[in-house]
Amino acid sequence: MRHPIDPRVDCVFKALLGSEDNRPLLIHFLNAVLVDDLPAPITEVETLNPYNEREAFSDKFASAQVEIERERWLKFFKEAERFNEATLPDWMHTAEMRQAMSTLNAFSEKERAYHAYQARQEFLRQQRGIQRELDKARAAKEAERRAKEAALQAKEAALAEVERLKALLKQKDV
Repeated sequence: MRHPIDPRVDCVFKALLGSEDNRPLLIHFLNAVLVDDLPAPITEVETLNPYNEREAFSDKFASAQVEIERERWLKFFKEAERFNEATLPDWMHTAEMRQAMSTLNAFSEKERAYHAYQARQEFLRQQRGIQRELDKARAAKEAERRAKEAALQAKEAALAEVERLKALLKQKDV
């Protein structure tokens, strides 16, 4: 790849699993990730209606194999941006992983797609920065509120103590 591409960025993720050309990748990914929740493997998807009826569970999708596929996809989304299509690790040598890497490579090689990717990355960085600043401001405001509340409680306690002492003095004077 000419540029490293993070498959978790939404525009890349959509290119990987939302395009008609990569429908087999979507099916494979869904079966790997949702195996515990599916009564049978997904064999077909339609992007307009992803909740199709499913066929009977076959021996092909044995539990151990599905767990391997799930781990493979999760690892792909964590590590793929560092891979070179020509020197893939052993766990990437499946038709689905080669197709996924091919999609990342195409994203990397096409200038327009790469610029869209870069713009999205920058937007997400900015969003995270804004969120951090908002979180800091909220935390500071909450700390200030707690400090004011503690000061008010201390003042009320002091006033209550003054009133108690005044009452004691009045009792002694009487």
